[in-house]
Amino acid sequence: MRSSFGWGASAEDVGRVVALLEARGIHTEVLIHDIAHPWREPAHPGDDRSTPASLQYFNRDAAAVAELLRAHGIRFLPPLRPALGRAGPRERLRAASAPWAWQSAGVSADEELVVSALAINVTIPETLRWTDARRGQTFRLDTLNVRMLPSGHLAAKAYGRPVEGGRGAYVSFAVPDRPELAALIDAAADRAGTMWAGHRGLR
Repeated sequence: MRSSFGWGASAEDVGRVVALLEARGIHTEVLIHDIAHPWREPAHPGDDRSTPASLQYFNRDAAAVAELLRAHGIRFLPPLRPALGRAGPRERLRAASAPWAWQSAGVSADEELVVSALAINVTIPETLRWTDARRGQTFRLDTLNVRMLPSGHLAAKAYGRPVEGGRGAYVSFAVPDRPELAALIDAAADRAGTMWAGHRGLR
């Protein structure tokens, strides 16, 4: 069973990590994100050094991968694991070599788990909220929707309702280029990653 992890690095940078892990006897691969043409076969890492890429590794090597990445200042979040009762994140990471529960349904052990979307909603603190207008109507923005792109970068939109009240539509707006909002988005993504990594399974 394999997983992938991206941190917004280029194929060339991920290739350096692959080489370091290979020197330790850990086989990993560069996984190219062809965002413009997702239906095409991935390009070879040497074709475009600016192409965003991820590190693909076997789950049994998750702990070693995490150790090397963190040693190089890269924040690593372990992949989602099968339900393991109320075990904490460290216990789930140690169990990285355990088979996934759904593999018993005939799924190949080499089948990669694909997470197709990563998005969170974040309440904007009162002091950071702002207003914007559309079609002559003023909205007060109170919520952020933050998505993680295939490159590992974040994208965000703000949502709000008409200031005059009523049952107006919940409309989206661009997020202003303000340092405090960028910091809020970054902190929310970190917090969401910690919460996901510490999940307790289905109830």
